Amino acid sequence: MSENSIKLTLKEADELFDALSVFVNIKMPLKMALRAGTIHRDLAPRIQAFRILKLETIQKYGKEMEQPKGMWQVLPENGDAFAAEMEPSLSDEIEIPGAKKIDLNLDEVDIDVEGSVIAALSPILNVIDS
Repeated sequence: MSENSIKLTLKEADELFDALSVFVNIKMPLKMALRAGTIHRDLAPRIQAFRILKLETIQKYGKEMEQPKGMWQVLPENGDAFAAEMEPSLSDEIEIPGAKKIDLNLDEVDIDVEGSVIAALSPILNVIDS
């Protein structure tokens, strides 16, 4: 991986995207905000496209739930076929050129954020704990 790029699998990117969407709205130092914003901006259209593909695949192998309306569920008998169809996409590697990991110096940065957000962001964080 180049020092000026971040590589993630699509599965990693999808798992961290919602936490990143929360994180970019927290008041933080400029350098952190710039790096987080760059990553978020680049991932947004990729994650949106992936989630559309995922929904279409769920609809192919599932049925709409009665409650809540509009939610879909993969039928148990189609679980293996669904997983087999999704797996190649999940392992796709994506690169965010020009992006660097977000430096999070625990001695210098004081932000209010839930631990689950930080845990989800671990692939794009460079935690500094001196």
